[in-house]
Amino acid sequence: MGDPGDVDYQYLTRWNNLYIESERLEKTKEGKSYAHPMLEAHNSFFIKLMEKCQAEARKSGKSMFMAIAIVSKSGVIEQYMTYPRKAEYQCFVNGVVGQTYPSPPADHYPVGFVVLFDNPIGSPDEACVRQIYGNRIDKMWSTPNPAFKHGSSSVAH
Repeated sequence: MGDPGDVDYQYLTRWNNLYIESERLEKTKEGKSYAHPMLEAHNSFFIKLMEKCQAEARKSGKSMFMAIAIVSKSGVIEQYMTYPRKAEYQCFVNGVVGQTYPSPPADHYPVGFVVLFDNPIGSPDEACVRQIYGNRIDKMWSTPNPAFKHGSSSVAH
């Protein structure tokens, strides 16, 4: 078990708690109605951000990461936490913080994402992605979709 005084342990604990909360919230009536307008706003800036950041992200040796966006009541993204926490993902963090989504159902609203910057099928990350999406990943990766432009995507879980 990690040391609760350790910064990495605190980050991971907070990230995990926020991810669990985001999963709970997305199943609520309010969360379900928020998902579509939030994803439209997200895709309006994230596709260009993916083009800018994916080369650096690939240096991590991974094909994906998970993230939590913390959204203020006014819709401003206050924080973007990645897992794993790697320097190669800082371009995404810098590019997301300060962007806006529609106003969420509550202040400091956590939204979970899986960011795929390479096809996970056949990669070491495939098992993790399948655990989240099941066999939907096969269709997601092969279906033309603006969120998957340039072989990359960011999808809310």
